[in-house]
Amino acid sequence: MKITQRYIFKEFLKYFLLITFSFYIVFVIGDFIERMNHIRNFDIGKIALYYLYNFPDSFNRLLPYILFFSILLSFLNLGRHNEIIIMEVSGIRPLKFVMPIIVFTFILTIVTFINYGFIVPKYKYLAYRLYHIDLTEGDLRYFKEMGKRDLGIVFSKGVKYYLYSKYYDSNNKTIKSPIIIVLDKDLKPIKRIDAFSGTYMGNGKWQFSNYIEREINNGSVVNIKRINKKILSLNLDPTLFNTTKVKPQNYSIRELVNKIKKLRLLGKKPIKFLVEAHLRYAFPFFIFFIPIFTFPLGIKFRRDNKAGILGVGLVIITIYITVFRFSLTLGTSGVISPLIAAWFINILILLALFIFWKIKKFLI
Repeated sequence: MKITQRYIFKEFLKYFLLITFSFYIVFVIGDFIERMNHIRNFDIGKIALYYLYNFPDSFNRLLPYILFFSILLSFLNLGRHNEIIIMEVSGIRPLKFVMPIIVFTFILTIVTFINYGFIVPKYKYLAYRLYHIDLTEGDLRYFKEMGKRDLGIVFSKGVKYYLYSKYYDSNNKTIKSPIIIVLDKDLKPIKRIDAFSGTYMGNGKWQFSNYIEREINNGSVVNIKRINKKILSLNLDPTLFNTTKVKPQNYSIRELVNKIKKLRLLGKKPIKFLVEAHLRYAFPFFIFFIPIFTFPLGIKFRRDNKAGILGVGLVIITIYITVFRFSLTLGTSGVISPLIAAWFINILILLALFIFWKIKKFLI
């Protein structure tokens, strides 16, 4: 990396880290203020852990804005001191001195693919579970797990209970992170059971590991028992977990592919799952395209009003993301194909770039 490239990349990286930190701090403060009234257990460590778990998903959603403004602000700052003009007069083409940023964006695209496809589904669930179990403990309005395996009310030998599970391992007949809420005759919670896993032993019996039992009286936890292993007679057929619903966003890529195959074998149309599967590949490409239509704003309009350019940039990125979300809505509703729904914004960007390329000296 040459001195000029190193200097520009350092300027860009400074803004990238600063904006990432600033955006996430603003998100945390706003989110905490919104949730503050629901938090009963003000454990600073668990609150920090909750937002740490939330970071992969929040970073994924904020990344288009972070990358866009990092490039725009760094180049506007360079243009203000006429540094870009000096480079161009020296015979250095813009494409050369922005190459490290393009390489960084390519790496970021790969990171986004891994994050969106594998990391976000796992930690989004952990954050949700931590919030609704540990931070709002006793606030039973929130015991429904976010789109996970949900059997609803189950009847077993006169006992009624809700049963949820993170996912079901059909090979080992094991439910992961199960939650059982025992109800009285008026369907009010009287006991809550959490465990690391529950394995079907046969004859309606399940063995739970890292078993935690909370007794509930008038909406408050009055007693907690912790047992390493415990066997319960639930009289529950484990195959019921094979037919329960999970939101597509909570699957990893591998799980999405397997789910699509199973639904097709059943003769069903997995439209929402197909849209989500294509999106796992389309969104990282969208991230890679952001610098391509951001560089011209920062390089060619460097001497214009800074606030005006930032305003125009904000409008452009907001329009792109709005169209992106709208196309996904059309795809999940079956109006357009899942493939087009996920890739429409990328196709639109390529078309716009082709048109702008015809404008002399507009692009780098």
